[in-house]
Amino acid sequence: MNASASTLNEQPVFFPANKDTLFGIHTRPTGHDRGVGIVLVQGGDTVNVSLHRNRLAVRLARELAADGYHTIRFDYHGLGESTGQIKRLHLHHPFTDDVDGAAAYLHGQGLSDLVLVGACFGSRTALSAAPGIEGVRAVLLATPPSAGYDRTEAQGERMARSRSFGDYARSALKPETLKNMMSDRVLRAHYTKLGRKKLSHLAKKLVGRIRKSDGLEWVSPKLLDPLAAMVDAKVPVLFVYGTDDPLLGEFERASQGRLGRIIERSNGGVTLHDSTPGVMHGFPSVPVQEAFVTLMKAWILDKVPGHRDETLSDQATG
Repeated sequence: MNASASTLNEQPVFFPANKDTLFGIHTRPTGHDRGVGIVLVQGGDTVNVSLHRNRLAVRLARELAADGYHTIRFDYHGLGESTGQIKRLHLHHPFTDDVDGAAAYLHGQGLSDLVLVGACFGSRTALSAAPGIEGVRAVLLATPPSAGYDRTEAQGERMARSRSFGDYARSALKPETLKNMMSDRVLRAHYTKLGRKKLSHLAKKLVGRIRKSDGLEWVSPKLLDPLAAMVDAKVPVLFVYGTDDPLLGEFERASQGRLGRIIERSNGGVTLHDSTPGVMHGFPSVPVQEAFVTLMKAWILDKVPGHRDETLSDQATG
């Protein structure tokens, strides 16, 4: 294997994405070139292309370059050095235009084969964009949520689905909880919000908005529809969770409905990796980061090996 890339192999770039101009960094292969471009799509809290503990996005790009892959990592519109404004982060409105722009940039570099890699909100964004991008050969999704909600609403939505009114009552009527609610306005508002979420969830049941077939109306079409399109196109998709990720439980429940039927129809094209110990979401520790880097590199090399041309990257960097 060649040495990991450095700043000598990287080029800051600006590229159009809908009405905005995004900033990114193109990392070129070291030593050889497989002719494959990888779009790294960050989570929704990403401020710039180097975010994540220990500059994980940078390490990913540079280690993939050592394996012969081009990568582009970029600032979403309204963040970092990109133009535009983000009004709200919501899983029903992924930033597909941003991924389209990054993919078009790589196409413009002569790369016809692409891999999309996303994390959390970025994984949902990558998957939503994938069916509309020519040449996508594989999609890797790290800790994608299965539902559709504003990220600030996530906890309340999950609790409304999984907890009964009895659970709320037992928790709220504990002497310590009652005492704290009397003196803490924020805590009172928290329990009020959770109660409203539960009432809303029950109301949807009563009016028949939960499908009788599986009771999984909360599973987002923004996850299901593009995943089905990838299965139809025979594009391999990998879901990645840690053993303790709360989103893994959400994925497993979602798999009892249409999600499971799509996975079954893929005949092994859609796979799940859930054996990394701990929490993968946010890549909070060095062992988790290293496990993800190793997994991602091996999976991409297996699914999209590309070709080996010893001259291409030498010409690009020479």
